Amino acid sequence: MLNSSWWKWSIVAVVTVLAIGWGSQAFQSAWTTKIVAEGPDASRQRVITPDIAVVGSTVYISYAEDAAKTVWLVKGDRKVEAYKGGGRALNTSVAASENRVCVAWQQDDFGVYQRCANAADLAWLGDSVLISQAGKVAGQHDLQGEWSGGFDNAMAKDGTAYVVWGENYDTLKAAKSADGKSWAACGEIPNQPGDAIRYPTVYVDDQGTVWASSAQANQRPDILVWMSTDGCASWKGPQNTSNNAGFSDAPGLARLGNRLYETNDDDTTNPSDADIHVNICNITGDGASGCQTKVVLKGGGFPHIATDGKGLYVNADNHAGGAYYGYSCDEGANWSQDDIPNSRPSAYGVRDPDFGITFSRSRIAAGGGTVYVVWSTRQEGKSRIMLSTRPADCK
Repeated sequence: MLNSSWWKWSIVAVVTVLAIGWGSQAFQSAWTTKIVAEGPDASRQRVITPDIAVVGSTVYISYAEDAAKTVWLVKGDRKVEAYKGGGRALNTSVAASENRVCVAWQQDDFGVYQRCANAADLAWLGDSVLISQAGKVAGQHDLQGEWSGGFDNAMAKDGTAYVVWGENYDTLKAAKSADGKSWAACGEIPNQPGDAIRYPTVYVDDQGTVWASSAQANQRPDILVWMSTDGCASWKGPQNTSNNAGFSDAPGLARLGNRLYETNDDDTTNPSDADIHVNICNITGDGASGCQTKVVLKGGGFPHIATDGKGLYVNADNHAGGAYYGYSCDEGANWSQDDIPNSRPSAYGVRDPDFGITFSRSRIAAGGGTVYVVWSTRQEGKSRIMLSTRPADCK
């Protein structure tokens, strides 16, 4: 079970980078790519761990600039400091609605923090807030070594913000804010196995239902999903959406119609590596049920999923270092693939002296007729945050 796939640990090895030139490929690609940020490619100096949120056609990107000990929020040509302090901060997450945008991050005191701004002018609503319990290790887990990045944030249409994180390595916690200033604990998430909380995820669907999930790293490495229909006051579940004998990891969630789509990487169908699975589940009053698995991308890991209400869009990082992209326009029955060209590497992991293994994974979002993927790379002696876009494949 614990020998999930060699690729999970090879990501922290030295990366050999190919020289590239965007726009120089011999074939015509639907993808357009630009540099969002760059910095040195050296320990404690990189630009790292981006995330993306899209509302209509407005794009928000968060990332950490380690050399400046700063977390940035980017909207178009503007960027503002969400955090700049004496301590280091990595592993960012961003969520947005029409009126509000919130950035979460992890600091080197092993606390999970969040700060929210008005969406229109990026004016901060207040100082950053420690969401996790003071004195408790948050956002970390142990799987053959210390890993960081164990938290996520999301936002409902009305601007209510949610954060989930792993605390004390083995407990999934959640909090919410209706105004982006004051925060309150959500109801206790029930029936947790007391296992290592790996890559927890929170998602609010278009009906206001709040979903939380995480990978269980040790006892039985499956994906567990909880549902709340009362704004996280109470939860139902969990449901085991992966439910197989392999190692299931790094969940992502999206709802289309009356189905929940949970994506994760999984070595059940590829024991020497991992494939990208999408588990297609019916939504009932008790949560996700009757999940059926589709293998949508071969030989990859750390996926993310998005929907624009018309199609499903999945990205992942393949074992050769490039950015995978797949989409389905028939509710997950069939999938097509069109990867981002010249995207090696599209993500990287480092063994950070403070945070442990930190993986700068790629992320996907869709809206306004466009698909967006933000990804990290190391090229020409630089660390870079990249943004690739394409017209949405599902009309």
